[in-house]
Amino acid sequence: MQNFSLHKSILKTLAYADIFDSPLTLHQLWQFLISERRVDKNVVERSIATILTIEKINDYFCFRGRAHIVDKKIATIADSSEKYRRAAKASLFLSRIPTVVLIGVSGGLAVGNVSKDDDIDLFIIAQKGTLWMTRFFSNLLLDALRMRRKRGARDISGKICLNMFIEERGIAIPKNKQNLYTAHEIAQMILLFERNNTYQRFLQANTWVEKFLPNSIDIKKKLPILISEYLSIFLSSFEFLAKKVQLWYMKKHRTREEINDYILAFYPFDYEKKLLKKYEERLKKYHIA
Repeated sequence: MQNFSLHKSILKTLAYADIFDSPLTLHQLWQFLISERRVDKNVVERSIATILTIEKINDYFCFRGRAHIVDKKIATIADSSEKYRRAAKASLFLSRIPTVVLIGVSGGLAVGNVSKDDDIDLFIIAQKGTLWMTRFFSNLLLDALRMRRKRGARDISGKICLNMFIEERGIAIPKNKQNLYTAHEIAQMILLFERNNTYQRFLQANTWVEKFLPNSIDIKKKLPILISEYLSIFLSSFEFLAKKVQLWYMKKHRTREEINDYILAFYPFDYEKKLLKKYEERLKKYHIA
């Protein structure tokens, strides 16, 4: 029964990746294993070898009959590397904004699954009380550098999309968003910059991720945090104005964005529900109960 359960976990993991036409290396398959408990990488490797519906091509695993996605993956390695360099460059500039306490690569680039025409998704955590100010200065800086993806732009290749801002007080993802999709977004994020141990605080606030992906995150012991409140206090009056101005500007462009006191998430479509539905369809397609 234990062996069968691991087989099912491996198949579920490949099924989720298959949504994105993304084959997985052994490390990725182990790291993002959809399981009820942690599993040793060597155990996963031995179990994969016994599953007839899986094949290995050039160090990547995928379902039989899906070999073409491996070719596609290999063809995009250079594009992924170049986009990661651009993300690192953008992060170097954005980190100069004192209210930015974390910058991470999210989306497809975080797992090396992008094409030449794709943009670059960055995730930012802002210091307490500076959510809208942080967004304002981040966009202003990237505009000055001509690196930001503009609304309605046709050529978005290599442009930076600041698709999510979270304020420090909102780093714990709410219950209604605690699902496989969000767990993946957290687990696969690549850290580019942080202050005040923000990355570990973020993981510590979201230990629920381990219920879906128990191998994916490494939570350290709680570390000392030294946060200055002076900047937040100084900017508090400007924060209200920045919020009002940006909400006014965004009003005519609003679609399905999520905006509350601590989170600004800018998605043109409801990816979460759409992808989870596709995942259920993949489970049926590959007969994974």
